Amino acid sequence: MIRKRILSRKFNRRQFLKSTAAVGVLASTLSSRHAFVGFAQSDMPSELLDAVAGESGELNIFNWSDYIDEDTVPQFEEEFGITVNYSTYEDNEELLAAVKADPGAFDLAVPTQDMMFRMRTQGLIQTLNTAWLTNTINLSAQFLKPEWDPNNEYFIPWQWGTTGLAYNSALIDDPRTAGWQLLFDGASDFSGRITMLNEKEELISSPLKFLGLSLNTDDLGEIGQTRDILLNQKPHVSAYLGAEVKPLLITEDVWAAHLWSGDTFQAQCPDEGGNENLEYVIPEQGAELWVDGQVLLTDAPNPATAQLWMNFSMRPSVNAQLTNYVFYATPNQASLDQNLVDEELVSNPSVFPTQDILDRLEFQLERTSEEARQLMCDIELDIKS
Repeated sequence: MIRKRILSRKFNRRQFLKSTAAVGVLASTLSSRHAFVGFAQSDMPSELLDAVAGESGELNIFNWSDYIDEDTVPQFEEEFGITVNYSTYEDNEELLAAVKADPGAFDLAVPTQDMMFRMRTQGLIQTLNTAWLTNTINLSAQFLKPEWDPNNEYFIPWQWGTTGLAYNSALIDDPRTAGWQLLFDGASDFSGRITMLNEKEELISSPLKFLGLSLNTDDLGEIGQTRDILLNQKPHVSAYLGAEVKPLLITEDVWAAHLWSGDTFQAQCPDEGGNENLEYVIPEQGAELWVDGQVLLTDAPNPATAQLWMNFSMRPSVNAQLTNYVFYATPNQASLDQNLVDEELVSNPSVFPTQDILDRLEFQLERTSEEARQLMCDIELDIKS
């Protein structure tokens, strides 16, 4: 059993300023430029450091909740003399709304690959200076020039994982064979004890897989079939939630949840008040494979500092530290080659799926059909109204 600390608190600017004051941020000002400390120059291009020195000395990060270890931000602050203001969101739609509502509030965000398409189309992200991002050499081959970013100029992978079933093995029989049937045809058996993810694409992808269809289909008839499935399920769903479901799984108010792999493992940890009866299953019918990546926002007040953080995050030691804490898979091949990731994670096929499991998974891409996108919005409205 993996035993780690669950990162449950959400950091805001005041909390981080208080934290960094406690550890002592090693920053000084010289002719309106701040000095770097530690071994900052070792793997950071001098042009990048020069550009960062001309910025404010702050960095505004917008990331998913429970998605960073407790040491990474203090390490970055101490090494580079930067103050980090860290805010969180619960799903991609919340991210999109916040970025559009408050331009200039954040430097970087961490959307999933399909949301990156939408943000790019809407002019919310800008291209990266790839010459500054020297640590991309550490990435795994599957994340170098992927379909959603063929030149690695918009999206720096953070962590990746799958979307499947979290369930309480003391209350529910192993659903490996039934898969998605547990949440759909079997929903009445666990009425009021199941939850579904809140985000539209995630919500609709699971009944598509239940039907044996591609989650990237643009066929209106295929997408339309999910409406009846989700409406029939709706009376038995206690809530549509993201990471907020973890305490409900721990207390057994929820017995089964449509959830991400790492969040399930976070809720398992018995040493931290988790529930060791929780298990995670990737259904036989298939499921979603996804990667969250860092993007540079168009109105970023500190674009060079944001890319300094990105390059820092791609160090093998830094990304392995993150993976060992949050229980998602690292996109950093160097950290795996150097045996920096806990063996218990590397050998767990629910964290790092084997090829036979990967063959049943799909990355969700941004749909090109406006009619398909509108139909999905209509279905989501029907389900949540």
